[in-house]
Amino acid sequence: MKVSKLVWHPSQDTFKYEIHIKLCPEFVTKRVVLSVISSIFDPTGLLGPVIVRYKIFIQQLWLRQICWDEELPHDLQETWKKLYRQLPALNSMSIPRLVKIKGEVTTIQIHGFSDASKRAFGVVYIYVQIMQMVN
Repeated sequence: MKVSKLVWHPSQDTFKYEIHIKLCPEFVTKRVVLSVISSIFDPTGLLGPVIVRYKIFIQQLWLRQICWDEELPHDLQETWKKLYRQLPALNSMSIPRLVKIKGEVTTIQIHGFSDASKRAFGVVYIYVQIMQMVN
């Protein structure tokens, strides 16, 4: 099952995610949930802040020791259905392929940011603060 793909739109020179989901099955198992989550294609890592919510959900399934083909308890099914219905919202995301800087660049700095909670952590490195020579 393929849920998402990353598509380049040359006329705008942007990348967009295309998320196509079917109706959420009535019989939801850990195997179904993992299949959907693992089919989200994110080669750039830009969906990390979104995907982490789905990974935290998988952690809940492991903590509750739910078997692969066991139907999820009602509370987890409701949570999953809500998460599943939110996936198509990613279709509105557009990412520029290239950001151009005009002029002579004299300094490029790499900035790192990380954050953590009891459930997850994340790290981001960004090239920012581009200094240009002033005459």
